[in-house]
Amino acid sequence: LERIEEVKVLSRYTNFVFFELKVAAGIDGKKLMESLKKKGILISSYHGCDRTFRLVLHHWVTRERVDMFLRALKEEFRKK
Repeated sequence: LERIEEVKVLSRYTNFVFFELKVAAGIDGKKLMESLKKKGILISSYHGCDRTFRLVLHHWVTRERVDMFLRALKEEFRKK
């Protein structure tokens, strides 16, 4: 996630990962949530902040699922 230019990781030291969508990403948070939902990936903004998100990784979230999320996120940024 830290390697994606359009994202700023705010915290990553627990199973909670907070990230902020940079303005340069060219997409707003609502549109990102809608686009990812169409791909079966549900995310929500953190406490009503349009550009800040919290991801929670549980033991049943596999590496493959994380990679799927990262690929989908990168695809959204390539659309801009």
